[in-house]
Amino acid sequence: MAKIMIIEDNRVHNILLCHSMEDLGHEPMDFFEVESAQQKLKEQMPDLFIIDMQIQESTKSTLAFIKDLSKSKHTKDIPVIIISAYVTRENIKDELPWFNLENVIEKPFNVDTIAKKVKELLKGKK
Repeated sequence: MAKIMIIEDNRVHNILLCHSMEDLGHEPMDFFEVESAQQKLKEQMPDLFIIDMQIQESTKSTLAFIKDLSKSKHTKDIPVIIISAYVTRENIKDELPWFNLENVIEKPFNVDTIAKKVKELLKGKK
């Protein structure tokens, strides 16, 4: 069972993502803002991140958080899926030129698309 850290401030999307990860046999670690997720990383590392680019209640931007993940020796190799309704792939490419744009899923998202991407990035890890 992989641990999936979900950072999504929309409660409906958060619940949907958590249930989808449970259906895949994984353990979701859900957060509604960046700071709580960042605190949790001091105790426990996930196997994959699913992060919404527009978190309203966070004082730290999601973009800064993703940059920090890419620089940390503890998290730099953990796959990240970005979900977004407002930020385009071009914006992400400008801000995160190293990020694999195949790991960007636009909202409204299809749960099957996310499930397929999770399976691909975890390569069957259970």
